[in-house]
Amino acid sequence: GNVYLVDYREEVMLGVFKLHDGGINCLHLSPANHYFITSGEDKMVRLWNMDITQMLLEIKVDSQVNQLLLNKNDQIFCGCLNGTIGELKLDEKRMDFIVRSHSDSIIMMDYHRMAKCLITISKDFTIKIWKLNTGHIVQAYEFRCIDEQVLSLRCFHNTCNFSCGFES
Repeated sequence: GNVYLVDYREEVMLGVFKLHDGGINCLHLSPANHYFITSGEDKMVRLWNMDITQMLLEIKVDSQVNQLLLNKNDQIFCGCLNGTIGELKLDEKRMDFIVRSHSDSIIMMDYHRMAKCLITISKDFTIKIWKLNTGHIVQAYEFRCIDEQVLSLRCFHNTCNFSCGFES
């Protein structure tokens, strides 16, 4: 559960920080570089100041978070190994979960700025689009991929398109 903080210009290690019990699954910087967020095998999601010297928030979840997504609106979305999707509400210091998001682990997530939606892909062979503009996360569309697994996802931010990469 260690993070190595390195200044690559100066070619110096600034520190080694033990942030989780067990491996670190995800780490992200906020879009405006206000905070640093991590998730680990210990089922904890933690928010840190930028130099990782102070934990700002800690939330225990039911499953390991294996995907973190932060958008420019400071919305933080979590994809879990059990298929659950959560939104971390910083102002309320809690996590909201979508019940029955996916039936298997989340592979990847992306936020579509133009459409204001979250798109998720899962090992359950589905692609799901979630609308976010209502204050709640609501499933809008579901695509089933029966013959092959979708592995990657990326949104086009200047159109309403997204693309997926498949195992073939």
